[in-house]
Amino acid sequence: MSRPINLDGLDVEMSMLGARSGKQTFTLAWVTLPDATAQTRERVVAAMADGMLRNIEADEIERIEREVPVVDAAGKRIASQSMLAVIARGNRPEAGTGMQAVFVARGSRAWQAVAIGSPLDEEAADIFLESFAINGP
Repeated sequence: MSRPINLDGLDVEMSMLGARSGKQTFTLAWVTLPDATAQTRERVVAAMADGMLRNIEADEIERIEREVPVVDAAGKRIASQSMLAVIARGNRPEAGTGMQAVFVARGSRAWQAVAIGSPLDEEAADIFLESFAINGP
């Protein structure tokens, strides 16, 4: 699915793919940025993370800087990119909802990979998020 959204004052089109298994939801979303400046990338990553935290009415939050692999067409790692990893607990859709997510921007694109569950299957979330990589140079 794709739809227009506003990320901290920037109107963009967000595309999303997802899967659900029981009470677990796994989604990958991406946007094309209006420009490729570091300021815009940082602004959008922060807005994506804040939006997801609001969605679950988070009350416990851990933010960690990590690296995501950048791979070539054959899947070989050619670089890495800093990303924001978030682990949170919230109250929506019900108390005890857990979320693990990563947020990253590179060039003129930004992505979020999110696992949510009530309770969250942390092993499944880890597998999902550890499989995330950016195609690029």
